[in-house]
Amino acid sequence: MRYYLLSILLSVLLVACSRNDGPVYPKEFIGNWAGVEKTDIGMYPILEVTDSTVAYDPGIGDTCRWFNSYHFVNDSLFLVYEEEDTNRCKVIELHDSILIIKGLPWNEEKAVSFVRQKRGSPRL
Repeated sequence: MRYYLLSILLSVLLVACSRNDGPVYPKEFIGNWAGVEKTDIGMYPILEVTDSTVAYDPGIGDTCRWFNSYHFVNDSLFLVYEEEDTNRCKVIELHDSILIIKGLPWNEEKAVSFVRQKRGSPRL
């Protein structure tokens, strides 16, 4: 009997800890996002997303990139600068006020974490 209980408990634990790698909904992506960790020069990365464009400041000085469009395929985010210049990123997490993306320009190997910023709220 206790083997059944142990297997049921482990199954519930696995389900509770598993991640959903399902599709990302673009409406959740729209907004202003500020990085959680400072970069080497003490700046936060910033991501500003509208319904059609993305502006990305990696927080490494005076560098910024404006993407003319974007689209999702499951958990992949495609940032289009020009038709022949597209960045593919993986959205690791997107819900409520948390966004984690891997593969952004200048941070291709690192996952960058963001929190949603409300309009008019200053960055601490």
